Amino acid sequence: MVPASVIVNYPGGPDPIWSLLIGAIGAVLGGAAAILGVFFTQRHENKRNILAERRRRRDDKLARLRTFYVPYVDFSIVVRQVMREKAFIYAGETMETRNQRHDKLLGTAMNRVVEV
Repeated sequence: MVPASVIVNYPGGPDPIWSLLIGAIGAVLGGAAAILGVFFTQRHENKRNILAERRRRRDDKLARLRTFYVPYVDFSIVVRQVMREKAFIYAGETMETRNQRHDKLLGTAMNRVVEV
């Protein structure tokens, strides 16, 4: 700390050298604080961008897997349905119409699987 006798050594106020020095120190500290603020803000923004990119990649991967596996799941559901319905015949339906309906269901499901 600078003694008061050094700072105020003439009747008009503080010594101009000390005023300039204190102003320069304030400007340097203010600039350093601004630079640090920009640095930390940019670092935080980079982390957010990295997380957003990871999230986007994960969502894209899930969409690709979903489009790949949905036809297989649908096919397995159709096979299970056909296996259950082989045990009975709906009212007003013959065995031939049931078998044609099952063949059509299985054919449609198999075509979707083959497309993948």
